[in-house]
Amino acid sequence: MNYNDLYEYQKDGVQWLITPQPDFNRPHRLLADEPGLGKTAQVIVASQMVQAKRVLVVCLATIKETWKQEILRWSDVHESEIFINWTGKDIIPTNTKFVVTSYELLHRNNVLKQLQSIWFDVGIIDEAHRVKTGGAKITRRLLRKTGTRNPLISRCFHKWFLTGSFLENRMKETYTLLRTMCPDLLGKYVEFKDFGDRYCDGPGADKSYSGSSNIDELRDAIAYKFMLRREFKDVHDIPPLIEKNIYCKVDMPMIPNWEGELVETDESNTHQMTLWRIVSEQKIPFSIKYIREKLQTCGKLVVFAYHVKVIQDIYDDLKIDYKPLKIHGGITSKQKEIIKNQFINDSTANPLILQIDSAGTGVDGIQRVCNNVVFVQKVWSGGKDLQAIGRLLRLHQTKPVYADTIIGGGTICEGINHSVKSKKNIIWEFNDIKKQSLPTREKQMELGVLERIAAALEELVKQGKLTPAVKLPSGQPSGNVGVQDANPPKEKPAAKAGKSSSQAIAKDSTLEKPATAKGKKKKLTHDDIVKVAREVIESYEDEKEGKDAVNTIVKDVCGKATKLREVPAENIDTVVEALQAELDENRVEEEETEESEEDDFE
Repeated sequence: MNYNDLYEYQKDGVQWLITPQPDFNRPHRLLADEPGLGKTAQVIVASQMVQAKRVLVVCLATIKETWKQEILRWSDVHESEIFINWTGKDIIPTNTKFVVTSYELLHRNNVLKQLQSIWFDVGIIDEAHRVKTGGAKITRRLLRKTGTRNPLISRCFHKWFLTGSFLENRMKETYTLLRTMCPDLLGKYVEFKDFGDRYCDGPGADKSYSGSSNIDELRDAIAYKFMLRREFKDVHDIPPLIEKNIYCKVDMPMIPNWEGELVETDESNTHQMTLWRIVSEQKIPFSIKYIREKLQTCGKLVVFAYHVKVIQDIYDDLKIDYKPLKIHGGITSKQKEIIKNQFINDSTANPLILQIDSAGTGVDGIQRVCNNVVFVQKVWSGGKDLQAIGRLLRLHQTKPVYADTIIGGGTICEGINHSVKSKKNIIWEFNDIKKQSLPTREKQMELGVLERIAAALEELVKQGKLTPAVKLPSGQPSGNVGVQDANPPKEKPAAKAGKSSSQAIAKDSTLEKPATAKGKKKKLTHDDIVKVAREVIESYEDEKEGKDAVNTIVKDVCGKATKLREVPAENIDTVVEALQAELDENRVEEEETEESEEDDFE
């Protein structure tokens, strides 16, 4: 399949990706189409049209195989020209056309260093809302200059970010990407304090900049220059969404401070998270009863929940009379694909229970056989809520979508539901871009994207800022340079006399050198694994990132996902060594960040 097989709006999107825009001619783009409109196809075709020789794709671990299939479908590359990065030990070829890796694997220094040694004509960052937190390690590695280390995205010429949920909850979440990729469009609000005062309703009483203000102004500043957003209602005739709240009575046990908890809920409040879990578990009997009644009348059904116990209890009850399926964290992408296809193709496989964080993406196709969804739990994120519903309300859906939410009356569930609704209203306002602002496809093509890019690159060559590694058929050099990072990353300077950073770290290392007896090294145990793993997790600003990094390291060493206390005896030393190396690297990186005179995003 190729350009001519795309829908008309997708062709517009391709031209927008590759064409310099008025007042913003950088090759940076945020394709924010609503989930289900085919963003993947657009960027693959666009990479073909700019004659990209090397393309980097960073995506969720569970959809790497899906990306491979889409590349084969929408490009002329052979399967042998696509490299899927599965582990932190992989040797990444420098001459393959597509390299597909995951956010989790960018935590592995071996992977990151290899990628930073390659120039890519196109860098595609899928599910780009993952880099919304400026201080998170994954954001720094992808976008931010840290000490002497250049960001990975600087190794790409075209930088294309994909997400159907650019704004998930709050306006401040948009800052990191905008500050990095299009600071000139922010004008005098380029610094965070100014941005927060203008677009986040000021710092607020808690100094968190959690509000929103002047939404339309920020939207209009970036619309069609840096960000393109289309919704189903703009390009397709789709069925309506019919939402309904189902209330149930919850008998709560005696919990201190539980009374009167209907406040503005926030996922960072540990007390409220505990309350949410308890209420959700109390709702399980009613939820099972409601799902069973729904199954008698609706045919195929999708159920969304969050906590493992909630998912497992519903699954265990339904398997007595039904053939339920479940997708949750911890399963591989291949298992996920098998389960999804079983739900689609097996008429007796029903219902499909999805963990919101694990299955909000990568399960395209279920809309062909199902139009009913029950939310046993909702999370605080308005973006994740929209993404979950987007699994059914998308292209190829032919029936009205019925979405029921089970709410414990008078409990924290009502606060969460209210919070989600408010956040979705902000998201809808931010995404309300007027269609007529987009130049016609003919006008975009007239701008002569390849000629403009070639001229810019030739100028860089003349200035000595770029040495072309590849010649395109038309004679212009390959577009392999970052906007503010024209030169390859510099080598780390030689260590000064005296103790190096790594030596200092080794001295203060959390895991002391094993004591020796009779010249033999002390035997490491599972307790040592747990100890250093905790330190690794604490070295990350985002706890989930830290846990992902630990799990990836253990999986690389053991060959499969393995609990820390179940690591085979023969692998214990290697796991501890790998975890310690990760901890040391994080501390060096933190030192570089603190010592860096340039603390802005590059």
